[in-house]
Amino acid sequence: MIALRGATHVTARRGGASGDVAFDGTVQKGDGPVAIRGSRLWVQVDTPENLRFIVKGHTRGLCPGTTRVIIVTPTGWRPA
Repeated sequence: MIALRGATHVTARRGGASGDVAFDGTVQKGDGPVAIRGSRLWVQVDTPENLRFIVKGHTRGLCPGTTRVIIVTPTGWRPA
């Protein structure tokens, strides 16, 4: 994931909302891509419009006002 517009806090857990924490921190604009590996990730994003996800080489963004919690799998992502 990459922060393009500004900083945002991200919490990613493996498997689901109660899974082990894979990442919990702030992604800053200008940081290099933050890689989180896993076959199924539950991801909560504080400011979704600031972030872009890269899944299997494809960059995807979350629109403003959309859900702040998504499920990321090897085939893409969807709202939780």
